Amino acid sequence: EGTAIRLTDAQGQVITYEKGIGAHADSEIVYDLSGEDYQKLSGYAGVDYIKYASEYANIKFTILGDGKTLFESETMRGNTPQAAFELDLSGISRLVLKATQAENDNWDAHAVWADMKLSKALPAVPEKLPDVSRLESALEEALRVQPKGKTEAEIKEFKGMTDAVIEILDRLMRGDDPVTQAQAEEMALALEQKTEDMKKEPEKEPEKQPEKIPDHQEEYPILPVPSSRVRKGDTVRYKDVIYQVLDVEKKTAAAKGAKKTAARVVIPGTVKIKGVAFRVVQIQKNAFKNWKNLKAVTIGENVTEIGKQSFYGCTKLKQVIFKGASVRKVQSAAFAKTGKKIQVKLPKKGNSAKKKKLLKLLTKAGMKKR
Repeated sequence: EGTAIRLTDAQGQVITYEKGIGAHADSEIVYDLSGEDYQKLSGYAGVDYIKYASEYANIKFTILGDGKTLFESETMRGNTPQAAFELDLSGISRLVLKATQAENDNWDAHAVWADMKLSKALPAVPEKLPDVSRLESALEEALRVQPKGKTEAEIKEFKGMTDAVIEILDRLMRGDDPVTQAQAEEMALALEQKTEDMKKEPEKEPEKQPEKIPDHQEEYPILPVPSSRVRKGDTVRYKDVIYQVLDVEKKTAAAKGAKKTAARVVIPGTVKIKGVAFRVVQIQKNAFKNWKNLKAVTIGENVTEIGKQSFYGCTKLKQVIFKGASVRKVQSAAFAKTGKKIQVKLPKKGNSAKKKKLLKLLTKAGMKKR
């Protein structure tokens, strides 16, 4: 113990190893490899160099795997060069290293196992993940659609398609069962076509012409029914988010969560409330606080403010996609206690200074980015 591991090389010179095992013949060293999946064993066997001149040292080295001989040396003496080995251990669960006295007694039988290395198979290199940016864009557009004049079956089919894409993207983020690039493109195309179909309103029947009123009858004008007026505070629920009117004149609205079990949320640039388009400029305070299933959120291009603790406690949140860089305020703890190493995606085009400022605001609000 504490001395160097030394063997003899082919030229009869000493060769030193940092690590090894010294034993005395007869000896047997047993290793249990059950469940370890080791593939190879390599190293050197021989008589300790300190016995180079000994006339008594004579040892035979044997390695057994599950009782089968994997390696056996010749009778090695003090000046015999070291014996190298590299063995296949596939499926082996019990490994035995034996050093046996070949002749006479065990005088000077100093056995050395040097530079022993057990190795496992290299992990498989994961396939390159497909580019799903087109599929994500198709999903975002689909989630904006508010079908009109469609049958219940058509709406159910469309929702099933968007739910399936959300599930696929979630599984892709987890690294489970990834799709191929061709499959991602095929799904994106199918969703784009279905979205366009759902946008189309059914053809209206031609209006009936009013009957002509005879001259002798008195004619009364038919007044139009006034449409309901949009007021500040009016709301509409779309998908898993509620949108509330902030300013009627400026046509601005804010978003807040409605379904805590949602895994993915898309906040569009605009929404319709009572038939009027409003820009979504704000995510309200506590909007998605403690949504434990939320994994990904897309924030529309018109959002300028993210409220206090709006995503606080979303521990599974892994991805935040910004469709614009208009955000000027990210209030305190907006992303505190969220998922570790969140992936932030910013638009490729746009003011780089605004993007840098936005990233700083996110960090200050508690986000831990990749």
